[in-house]
Amino acid sequence: MADFDQADIILALPTDKLVQTLHTLDANKRERLESVLSYSEDTAGGLMNLDQVTVRADVSLDVVLRYLRIRGELPDHTDQLFVTDRHDHYLGALYLRDLLTNDLDVEVKSIMRTDVDAMHVHMSDNEVAREFEKYDLVSAAIVDEEHRLIGRITIDDVVDVIRDEAEHSLMSAAGLDEEDDMFAPVFKSARRRALWLGINLCTAFLANVLNNQGSVDCADNRSQAVNSMVMDLCKRPESVLHQVDILLTLLVLQLGLLHLK
Repeated sequence: MADFDQADIILALPTDKLVQTLHTLDANKRERLESVLSYSEDTAGGLMNLDQVTVRADVSLDVVLRYLRIRGELPDHTDQLFVTDRHDHYLGALYLRDLLTNDLDVEVKSIMRTDVDAMHVHMSDNEVAREFEKYDLVSAAIVDEEHRLIGRITIDDVVDVIRDEAEHSLMSAAGLDEEDDMFAPVFKSARRRALWLGINLCTAFLANVLNNQGSVDCADNRSQAVNSMVMDLCKRPESVLHQVDILLTLLVLQLGLLHLK
């Protein structure tokens, strides 16, 4: 189980049980969990695991392979080893494919990737997810203020963040947020979401008008265009009144074009 998953479970315990659980852990495990618990859950530090594998830059690939054999097992989603100095400062990454396809007498510093940036421990979880998506990452190093390697994040840690962000976007488009009761009475929900329901009603009405006037193909194209514009408006940060003004303008323009035809 990932360190941040264990941290979430421990945080859900009552205070007395939490203290008791921490005291039952061995010193190394307790230190690892306390490290994760010290960061906010919506940051890279709250997502990271402490199971990173590190190597030195001045050793040969033969030494690295012998070290891995002695270790016996690699953490899940390990696609790279992290290169650090003797003070644990992050220097770069050694990808497993490079480790396996180069001569054994080659030193790590000759083939390690120095262009693979680490993520700061206080980076937001949404920004972490965007970095993973942008660069197709499987894992990423996490560093502190002094650029010391303190952990790593893997793709399975980020999937939950991406899912939560997608659910939030869908709820926002429907005029809801995480605090809303999905099973509230109909009239209560309708009052809270009146604006968005009204916009959807207007859009449906406009689509019906367009489909019943002029060319069917032309109407379909206009209907799709307006629907696309309305969905775009719902995502913009402008004020509600400004969005309504733009929507009404679109309605007038569409009806005016039909009248001219």
